[in-house]
Amino acid sequence: MREQFHTEWERAVKNKMMWIAVFIGCLLAIAQTVFEVYPYARNPLMFYRGSDGQPASLFMYWFGLNSGSPYKVTFLTIFPVLAMMPHALSYHLDRKGGYIKNVYTRTKKINYLTAKYLAVFLSGGLTVLFPYLVSLPVTACMLPALTPIRNGQYLSATELFSSIFYTKPFAYIAIYMVITFFYGGIFATTALAAASIVDNIFLLGMVPFLIWYGFTTASNFVGRKSGITVDLIWLLDMSHGAILHKETVFVTGAVVGVITAIIYFVNGVKSDAL
Repeated sequence: MREQFHTEWERAVKNKMMWIAVFIGCLLAIAQTVFEVYPYARNPLMFYRGSDGQPASLFMYWFGLNSGSPYKVTFLTIFPVLAMMPHALSYHLDRKGGYIKNVYTRTKKINYLTAKYLAVFLSGGLTVLFPYLVSLPVTACMLPALTPIRNGQYLSATELFSSIFYTKPFAYIAIYMVITFFYGGIFATTALAAASIVDNIFLLGMVPFLIWYGFTTASNFVGRKSGITVDLIWLLDMSHGAILHKETVFVTGAVVGVITAIIYFVNGVKSDAL
């Protein structure tokens, strides 16, 4: 299985679609740095408002924490598409092109399916993580990493990991990066589960996006009655995060991951590729 994973991972990394997705995400992060960070870097005291405020800092204007940035909103909007682009459609192409038949003559089905799943998960997670990894050090070179103060400009006490944010902001960022990686991987694998149902490659590529926005639509109805949000754009935005029902950020991803993995592996093992 190790050799099969190495093959699948090499295919993912050499796929130009992965690097196009990385380029799109990083382009948004760089644009945010140029148009929203650089002006403050020239004059950190530009919008300073006395003793209850704070000069512009890394934790206020970095790509991941700049609340309301149109560049970040765009990134979170196309998040599932970027995660899917590197390697998620390869399973469909392997089945249609006959590649999978050759693989199954040399290894067990479960080995190929597991290697494929891991490669898709990892490539999807890394792709959506790249923009944050690029933006953080660049912004840190421009703005000071001032410890956030509780003055209403940052997170409220009800928001996810807010206590960590005000004491160890870099730990807060690290936690959210793990969550971002996890969701990127999970939503990339939704295309694997749908491959046995959806035959059109364009529609298959839209599946992660449709599921993503399905949660947003569901949140409009569920949230009105229970106060629980499953809006993934909201949950993955580290500038405010999950409010009140904090466990939803973990449960939602776990549910999607388990369901898609079961569908993918069960159908994959049962399919008669030969």
